[in-house]
Amino acid sequence: MILFSGNKKSKVGPVVARVSARSVLRSALTVCGAALIAATISSAAQAQPASCDPAYWESMKQRGMLEAQREVQQNQNLIFKADSVLELTCFDRQLQALAQQAISLFSETTRWGVILSPTSMDAALNNLVTTGLMNYIANNSFAHNYGGGRFPGDYTMQSAFGGSTVFNCNTMALVWEAAKCYNFAEESKDGFFMLSDFVEPRVGVGHQGFTCSGDGRLGNMRSVASNSGDQYQTETYNSYAGLFASNSCSAPIPTGVRVTRVNMTPYDEHICINPGCAYNLSTCASTAP
Repeated sequence: MILFSGNKKSKVGPVVARVSARSVLRSALTVCGAALIAATISSAAQAQPASCDPAYWESMKQRGMLEAQREVQQNQNLIFKADSVLELTCFDRQLQALAQQAISLFSETTRWGVILSPTSMDAALNNLVTTGLMNYIANNSFAHNYGGGRFPGDYTMQSAFGGSTVFNCNTMALVWEAAKCYNFAEESKDGFFMLSDFVEPRVGVGHQGFTCSGDGRLGNMRSVASNSGDQYQTETYNSYAGLFASNSCSAPIPTGVRVTRVNMTPYDEHICINPGCAYNLSTCASTAP
């Protein structure tokens, strides 16, 4: 009966109350902690640098593609179009020599009398080979000077008539000498292209001023690469490159370091960006003798 007295029952109530208060406090602290973590994550997400912006990544990617395309295009422009081997070896003169050396062949022989004229072999070779050769070289594929149009002089194909069995051909030697003596970027479009040159259609690219068509991608790639329309936020920075162009000593630039030396009053460190200038605790002065 003593175990169930009123005093024993009165001790149970406060114990239960203390446990409930502790649980409530723990739950409140948990909620506050979660809210604090969520606020911190949200703040960090809002304060992310511009380098984490997907638009910034897309701009870098498009610029990389443009630079790769520029390298390919530049190589194509600087590798000269090869001259025709038929020009370099004077193939028309070889035909002329053949026409003279083959006078005793076929119907041009005089062994059984004169059947055809002495130039029948010339005419046959001219009709069969030279006419098409001259049209191919002069009108269609190689209607330009040596070196793909860069070197002075050009080869003119002759007919098969009036040749000699002996001929001199130094065309290849002349082209080789011109190639070895040729300087870089002698023509306007032989230099390195800027990305701003990538417009479509590309007019005047190459030594002969060809117009190169396009599908419109270059203009869009250049727009994205240059951050047209402010697709991502740019960060400002201080550039001191202009100070290098000055012939005098420019203003000193603080480094943020406080210098303390023996027997000297402490001072703020500065640097002088111009060559031949030194900081004298007040300004940049020339150290030249």
